Amino acid sequence: MVYSYWSGLYYIIPAIALIIYISYLAQRVRQKRGMKKRIGNAHMAIPIISAIITIAYFSYLGVGGNLTIILASISMVSSFLATYYYGLKRLFASLAFVAAAAVLTSYYLPYAYILQSFAIGIVLMLSYEKYIANRKSGRVKVVAETEKVRDAIQIAIGFAVLALILVSDIYYIYIFWLSLLAFSVIAFTAIFKDNSVSRELHKIEKPGREYGLGALLLVAGSILIISFVGDFRLKLFLLSVLLFADPIATIVGLTLDGPKLFYNRDKSVYGTLSFFLSGIVIGTPLVGLYSIPISAVLSLVESLKSLVDDNIEIALISIIIYLLYYL
Repeated sequence: MVYSYWSGLYYIIPAIALIIYISYLAQRVRQKRGMKKRIGNAHMAIPIISAIITIAYFSYLGVGGNLTIILASISMVSSFLATYYYGLKRLFASLAFVAAAAVLTSYYLPYAYILQSFAIGIVLMLSYEKYIANRKSGRVKVVAETEKVRDAIQIAIGFAVLALILVSDIYYIYIFWLSLLAFSVIAFTAIFKDNSVSRELHKIEKPGREYGLGALLLVAGSILIISFVGDFRLKLFLLSVLLFADPIATIVGLTLDGPKLFYNRDKSVYGTLSFFLSGIVIGTPLVGLYSIPISAVLSLVESLKSLVDDNIEIALISIIIYLLYYL
């Protein structure tokens, strides 16, 4: 009976995903004048692309066809979930779908797969959102005290995430649910601004930047490392660099206000150096002397000027480092 019920979900979940996505597209078209302006829009293409990438990836891993369709559906709707700015009120329907899919598949499918398909969807769309935001806004004024508060919060969250991974054998489940919680909190505080929590969270956002986008990109980068880096010690090291070295570099750079890098005037020499040294301190107990070249590469990546968010860049380079680590 259970198996029969589960078999039906192979067809129900993709159908729900398609209905939600079509509903989203219809809303996007209604927001503008005419269909012609919407053709070719990345917000239509990216969820489909994420589904195709997910199918290709899990087919390569040898995952069964029906389960691959489920994962591709999660990836597609997760990409829709990431368009919080364009469909806030519909985000909760998307959240409910992804949550339901995760609960149902947890009985048969490793949560690492769910987290990976979720990551593919949100990373593609959030990266596009950040790219567009950077092109529109240009250079953003940094308020030192606000930035330090943001980084302190990131460090505190980092400790909580690492503690969760270290004490739990099923941390994939918790990471997935915490990620969904992050999306729902940002959606709620973006929609309902007239309450104390929303006002405080809006205060610590960078001036001129889309609310919540930076936080969600940090979530996306963390999920990439957690789900795609297989070696446990290397995973802890790379995740710690993302969660700790990056904010430490920002705090040091803002506090000391030293000379700027010749190739990126928005970054300081002291900040980049503190990123590199933090990586060595964090990584040596976990991966030994490998922490030195790895920290050097990641500090260089973080210091480069790019339209892509550095959380995603660090996470992607971390996955490449993991693959090279086992060659």
